Amino acid sequence: MVTMKFPAMFAQEASGHRDEAVGALSTFARWAAYACAGAAVLCLVAAVLLVVSALNRFPAAVPEVLSWVSVGEGASFNGEVDHPVYGYLARDPYRDVTDDGSVSTESDDRYLLFDWDGSVPAAQEAADVLTTLMGAFLLFQGARFFRDIEREGTPFTAAAARRLKSAGLIAVFAVVLSNVVGWLISSLAQTFYLTPVGMWKMGVWEIGAETGWMLALGMLLIAVGIAFDYGVVLQRQDDELL
Repeated sequence: MVTMKFPAMFAQEASGHRDEAVGALSTFARWAAYACAGAAVLCLVAAVLLVVSALNRFPAAVPEVLSWVSVGEGASFNGEVDHPVYGYLARDPYRDVTDDGSVSTESDDRYLLFDWDGSVPAAQEAADVLTTLMGAFLLFQGARFFRDIEREGTPFTAAAARRLKSAGLIAVFAVVLSNVVGWLISSLAQTFYLTPVGMWKMGVWEIGAETGWMLALGMLLIAVGIAFDYGVVLQRQDDELL
């Protein structure tokens, strides 16, 4: 009878350690879910502020501004640019022309369409808004992932694995969407305002350094989600043994 107490005592001790670990995991998951949800809300607020900032650059209603005439500001001599050349949409292209042929920078009836390097600020603004929104969706997915862990008491569930893979797909999609939209807006601006009718011109668009690590993050999350699928099988076998 004495020898039978050791397995029972060992089982009780192991069960106590397991319950303690599950409790710690649930506590961590709860706070992690709060952090992800809070960060997601901040991303949504940031996206709204970016939209407001972009719209405030328009001196009039957006459709009206887009119907204005494209004018340039800058100077060149023998094909060499002496001053940076900017492209504007102006309500009246002749209203603020100075003696040297440049456009006065004091008028409020102009919208900066092309920067000195040929890039389109509106394209970058649109890409930033989309990236921030997709970041909010990614963080909301993270909050749901940690909620699942808190509820189930283990990270190895089918729902958790699915949410990890979904988060990875969101990260990859955010990179593709923001770059495609930015390039498309830049190309449309070049085509409609600087290119003869019936022709198409590629816009100036640079893929930022963040594109690489966002793609890497997305692929990593997808890979971890696939690994979690195997963890789900092992967790189910462990539960059956207990």
